[in-house]
Amino acid sequence: MDGGGSFISGSCTCHGNFTFKLLASSAALEQTDANLEAAVGINAPTGSDGDSEATFWDTIAGSHPDLESYMDPQYNQEVSYQPAIDTPSIISSGMLPLTTNSALSTPSYYVTVGTRQDGTPFPLSKPIIREDGLLLVGTEAVADPSSQNREKNRIYVANFLTSSSTTQSVSHFEVEQEVRDIHWVDSQAAVVAIGKEIQLIRLGDPSVGSPCRVQDHIDSVHSDAIREIAVSPTTISHVVSGGFDETVVVTDLRDRGDPRAAAIIGKYDARDVVSSVRWSPAGASHVSWTTDGGDFQVADSRVPSPQLQVPLHTYLKVDKLGGLFAHEYLSDFTVALGFESGYVAMLDLRQPRHSSCTSLVESRLTAVGEIRRFGNKLAIFGHSGFSTADLNDRADRMEHITLRQQPTQIAAGSYKTSGAFSFERGAHLAVSDNMGIVSVYTTENNIFGSGSGGW
Repeated sequence: MDGGGSFISGSCTCHGNFTFKLLASSAALEQTDANLEAAVGINAPTGSDGDSEATFWDTIAGSHPDLESYMDPQYNQEVSYQPAIDTPSIISSGMLPLTTNSALSTPSYYVTVGTRQDGTPFPLSKPIIREDGLLLVGTEAVADPSSQNREKNRIYVANFLTSSSTTQSVSHFEVEQEVRDIHWVDSQAAVVAIGKEIQLIRLGDPSVGSPCRVQDHIDSVHSDAIREIAVSPTTISHVVSGGFDETVVVTDLRDRGDPRAAAIIGKYDARDVVSSVRWSPAGASHVSWTTDGGDFQVADSRVPSPQLQVPLHTYLKVDKLGGLFAHEYLSDFTVALGFESGYVAMLDLRQPRHSSCTSLVESRLTAVGEIRRFGNKLAIFGHSGFSTADLNDRADRMEHITLRQQPTQIAAGSYKTSGAFSFERGAHLAVSDNMGIVSVYTTENNIFGSGSGGW
C-alpha cells in the first residue's frame, strides 16, 4: 500500500443458500411497578432528597437480575415473550397507553456474509448503507494475538438491492483488527474504526465492479481499541472517537483523509472506558460521550482543556442501572441514555445535573447497546433484538415518543444487534447481528407504524 492507499477489488464468496434469521422489533416501553410510576413523572428525582433518591434507584435496580457486561459472551439469559396488549408507558404526565402493532415485520432485503474458519458466523459491526443499495459492514471478532493461525477480520461490501433469496456474492477485504464502527463521511467515503486505528475508505459500486480505495491509517490517536466514532454534521473532516483507552479524541482528517495531513484538535480524559460518542446538535463544536461506568459529558472541542461536569452517576446514581452504553440526541437539549439493564433515561441538559433526569422507561431489550435517530425515526439496538419508535414534532419530552410493539422470535439473550439508517433520507434501516446477517427494512413499512403520532 502506498502513501495514498491502494485499490482493493475484493474477493467474492458465493453462498448457495441464504440463511435467514428474523429480526424482530421489540417494544421499547413496558409498565413497571407502582413505586417506579410514582417516582418517574413531573417530579423527577433530585439530589436534594437523598433518602427518596436512594429508594427510587434501588427500586429500579431491584427489578432486574444481576447485570452483566454488554460485550460479555456469558450474557446468555433466555428471552422469549408475547406482545402485550395496552402496555402503558411511563412518562412525565402520567400513564398513557402504548400503541401496539401485531403485524410481523419482515426485512425488505437481507445479506448474509461468510463464516469463520471454524464454521461459526462472524459477529458484525454496525452497518452503513446508501439508498442505491450500497452496504458496508465489518466483523468484530477479537482474535487471540498469540495464535499462529489468527484469523483476520473483514470488511464486506455489497449491494443489497441486487441480492436474491437464493444466492448473493459479497465482496470483502481483510483487515488486521476488529471493526467496531463505520460512519459515513459523505456519499462516496466512510471512516472506519479498525482496532485502535482510523482509516478512510473511498467507495465505488460493487455491482458494477467499482473498487474500494482504502487509505493508510491515520497516525494512532488511541492506545487501545476504538469503540465508537462520529462524524461532525457541519465539518465532515472532524471525527470524534472513544474507546477502551478511556480517552475521547477529536481528529481533523483534512485533505480528504490523507493520513499525513490529519491532526488532533482535541483530546479528553474520560477516566473510564468510553461507550459512545456524538456531536451535539446545539453547537457545531460540541462533542459528548458516555462511559461504561455511567458518566455523560459534553465538551467544546475548541477549548483545549474544558471544565467537565461532576460525573453524572454522582447525582443520579445511574450506576444502579448497569453500564451506560449508548446515547442519542432527541433535540438540542434532550438526550436519551441507554443502559445495560435495558432502561432508557431521558436527560434535559438545561436542568442542573441533580434534577436533569426527566423520565425513565424500560425496554424489552435485555441490554441497550445503541440508539440511532434520523429525523422523526428512532431505533434502539442491543441484546435480544431491536426496537423502533416514532417521534412527534416535539421531541423534548418523553410523552412525545410513540413506540410500536412487534412480535418477537428470539432464541437467547446473547443475540445482539447493531444498526443504522440509510445515508440520504433514512428510507432504509439496516440491522446487523452477531449471526453474520444484515437485514434491511424499509422505514415506511410497519416497523415504525403509520399512525397519527408518526410522520
